[in-house]
Amino acid sequence: MGQLSSFPIATGSNIKSTGSTTARSLPDRLAEIINVRDFGALGDGSHDDTANIQAAMDAAYGTAAAPHGTASVTSNKPVFFPNGAYKTTSAITLRSVRGAHIFGAGRFTTKITN
Repeated sequence: MGQLSSFPIATGSNIKSTGSTTARSLPDRLAEIINVRDFGALGDGSHDDTANIQAAMDAAYGTAAAPHGTASVTSNKPVFFPNGAYKTTSAITLRSVRGAHIFGAGRFTTKITN
């Protein structure tokens, strides 16, 4: 994977997505969705991804001790699981979550096992 400096869009540049009327920065666009790989999950089927997935859920919905709940529901972000087999060895804890959106790359390409 190349470094951001080799990316053809200059850091801080605003871009428009296809059909949009408003340009936004690439970091702003990427911050809208929590990707479990950004929190260290490997999805290789053998590595224990439990702590990494929990960290992604905490970033998206708040921790069990301080959930976003109803008052901060607008702070929630979707959580994405790219292609892979994610192994967990204990439960993932979510508390007082409203409006959660957790999705994978596809029915046959993203798998979570315990």
